Amino acid sequence: MAWNFKTEFPGISSQISWYNAMKLYNNYALKPILFAGNDSTADYSGETWRDACYHRFYAQPDALYVAYWLVENDMYCEVLRKITPRIPVIPSFEVQYLTRVESLGDGCAI
Repeated sequence: MAWNFKTEFPGISSQISWYNAMKLYNNYALKPILFAGNDSTADYSGETWRDACYHRFYAQPDALYVAYWLVENDMYCEVLRKITPRIPVIPSFEVQYLTRVESLGDGCAI
């Protein structure tokens, strides 16, 4: 499956830096949204396949980022917010799966 966006980590230079920063964010206790790579009926070539992520972003108070994880052939997205108090959390997936992070104003749909 070819995903239609490049890897980006805005404001922070690397995947590992973003991953470490994510330990101070949570996903509202919501399961990441799955985009199955083996779904032959899905069209991931355009922009609209990510709409579910953006709808969740706008629906959640204090949402700051949408994170994308590519695990095997499946893409997941989740919405993140900064947590207080700063109790470290474990990100949803391991660092090597972090593919992209978007924030409001990155030129993306959010």
